[in-house]
Amino acid sequence: RLKTVSEEVLQTHKQQARAELILGSESARNRMEANAKSMLLTGKASSVEEVLQKIEKVTAEEIRQFAMQYIDYDKLSCCLIGDTKRVIEKLQKQIGL
Repeated sequence: RLKTVSEEVLQTHKQQARAELILGSESARNRMEANAKSMLLTGKASSVEEVLQKIEKVTAEEIRQFAMQYIDYDKLSCCLIGDTKRVIEKLQKQIGL
């Protein structure tokens, strides 16, 4: 029922995640917060390089499987403002609703 994201979309979002990580790690406070979150969730502080490697390994199929496991499309709702017809058409095309 759920389509996988295209390679183009996947690469665009990976690039965005990498950029946000690198820019966010420039301040000591942001890096400290990231290390604290990592420690709480995994028991160790991950380096920027380790996180970048993990981002690179993500596949379109893994994203699809995650969405199928954690998103209940029967209970999904949203509020749209503006050109709703165009937005709905894009959603239908992209996620197969």
